[in-house]
Amino acid sequence: MHEEWMVEVDDRDQPLGRVLRSTFPFGEKIHRTTFIFVLSDDNQLCVQTRATSKGYCPGLRDLAAGGVVDWQESYLSCAQRELAEELGLEGKLTLLGKFLHKSQGNYSFGVAYGCRHNGPVNPQDDEVTSFEWLALDELLQSPGPAFTPDSLDAFHRFKGFLPYL
Repeated sequence: MHEEWMVEVDDRDQPLGRVLRSTFPFGEKIHRTTFIFVLSDDNQLCVQTRATSKGYCPGLRDLAAGGVVDWQESYLSCAQRELAEELGLEGKLTLLGKFLHKSQGNYSFGVAYGCRHNGPVNPQDDEVTSFEWLALDELLQSPGPAFTPDSLDAFHRFKGFLPYL
């Protein structure tokens, strides 16, 4: 069995040490995450529905690809890896910013990126059950499952920058 290691950080995002992901107290201790907003040239955002097998927010919609930063992995490397794993995409990532998020089950520093993509999306079945392209100005009113609290937080913080990617 493959063991995943991640980094625990303090409230200034300074590393405290490595921790097995399976034993990490999510929502209590701080870890690092990434968010990648994928936007088409006509300003439609790729919104994913998380697999029901996911430990965090199963079956909810994600406004961004992304995930937990592995031990000794940079935010950028994690963002590139997660974009490829979740949506089968590679692309130039634009840094949007960094923020501290806290909600039930998630206490993390997040770094948000954006990219433009107009071609096909190839979601990984064990990560994403479906995806849809939604207009930036209408997506929060779209019917369907709720959005994950962390991707919604990131979206509210950086939505003003997305049309300028």
